[in-house]
Amino acid sequence: MTDWEITKLVLEYSFWASIACFFFLAVIVRVIVDYITFFFSWFDRGADKVSLQKSVTEAISYEGEFKERVMAKALLRMAREIDRLKENTK
Repeated sequence: MTDWEITKLVLEYSFWASIACFFFLAVIVRVIVDYITFFFSWFDRGADKVSLQKSVTEAISYEGEFKERVMAKALLRMAREIDRLKENTK
């Protein structure tokens, strides 16, 4: 092998090795970020979840004159919360 062939092989190996290293580094960083995000999501919006659950429970157990309106309001709030969660996951 000539010096030029050896140099060419070293450069080609270095190129593909660096691409593989950057790919695996990106995967590792993404996994770490996802773990951190998942862990902190437990503590983020706990009050909103409780109030939504409370609102739906009260609407289901409501026995007044306008039960349909109360249920519609609770369903609308649930739909808005689902839409907000979908937007946050994009």
